[in-house]
Amino acid sequence: MGQNKATYDQNPTFRVKGEFLTWTGFEAILNELSSAVLKLNKANAVLVIEGYPGVRMELIKQALENHFTEAELIFADKFALSGEEIRRKFDMIITEDRVFGRMAPITLEDYFEKERLAELRLKVAHSKKPLTIIYGTGASLAAEADLTVYVDVARFEIQKRMRSLEMGNWNDTNVDEDILRKYKRGFFLDWRAADRMKVSLFHKIDYYIDDNSLNQPKMLKWSDYCLGLTEMLSGPFRFVPLF
Repeated sequence: MGQNKATYDQNPTFRVKGEFLTWTGFEAILNELSSAVLKLNKANAVLVIEGYPGVRMELIKQALENHFTEAELIFADKFALSGEEIRRKFDMIITEDRVFGRMAPITLEDYFEKERLAELRLKVAHSKKPLTIIYGTGASLAAEADLTVYVDVARFEIQKRMRSLEMGNWNDTNVDEDILRKYKRGFFLDWRAADRMKVSLFHKIDYYIDDNSLNQPKMLKWSDYCLGLTEMLSGPFRFVPLF
């Protein structure tokens, strides 16, 4: 017999034991990152903020510009392929089908022309500011970071943003495109490349930011995040229902 809809928990949570520091909101998060940079005690520090495709990067851009007024801010997405170039380069993977594409071992580096990626790296290397911040999807390709932050968002939330016409696919202007075509490209292309990048950064990430709630990003140390996952995996847990 099915459980009563009124009593079914559609947003299950898992309470982690122990004390973990968290920061909520751009002001608290950026204050903590400023402190972390100062602790590096380095003349030319490099902060990399890698973002999953679908993160509200424009809000992060505004927050960084308001807070780090003396830093060199470099938006990695500007050096990547445009939406039209992505569609042209990966058309055999995206296909003309409304739903089905092709799986391929695509990486985020494939979204950057060699010359443009070299230009991005050169821009970072020639920065004279005491702090250089590279942010965006693929930001970690630009330099070896002194401090790495990963900004994440759930795929279900990305789909909601696509359906509401808030955004299209990464670095594209296809906001009004059919939702199934946008989802298909994420599933077969953008998200696959971003997942590979995320895994490659596991040993480098210092802070993890959850970007699922509008104007309420939440951050914790990556080591604490991993401890929480380890604890959760030690027993039964439930996912948020999708269908």
